[in-house]
Amino acid sequence: MTQNGICIVSAFNVLNSSNKGQRRGTLIMVRLLDASIINNIENILGTKISIEAMPDDEIAIISADLANNNQAVKPLNDKQVAGYSIIKTINNDTKLVISAVSDRKEFEQGKSSLSYIY
Repeated sequence: MTQNGICIVSAFNVLNSSNKGQRRGTLIMVRLLDASIINNIENILGTKISIEAMPDDEIAIISADLANNNQAVKPLNDKQVAGYSIIKTINNDTKLVISAVSDRKEFEQGKSSLSYIY
């Protein structure tokens, strides 16, 4: 979290061209997660997403499963289902919750497909 919003930070070891040997440094990339990126992700996924900072007590209100397992799915109404996941932050004192709201029909189709595969 920054004053400007949520940033995505990635860090990768820099190795030689054969991807072996001693680490030569670290490549760090930072990108502000702005509305245009979220809109692009929503278009790709075909669902509405949001990312919010939440204290533990609010996370527990959403679901005890979310507080314990870092993931949860729960119906919002007879037409929509929401999935929640906790994103770990660098300092681990703030928890970010990503949520995706989807049509319940799609969720049920996915569940039945998984049951068939199992």
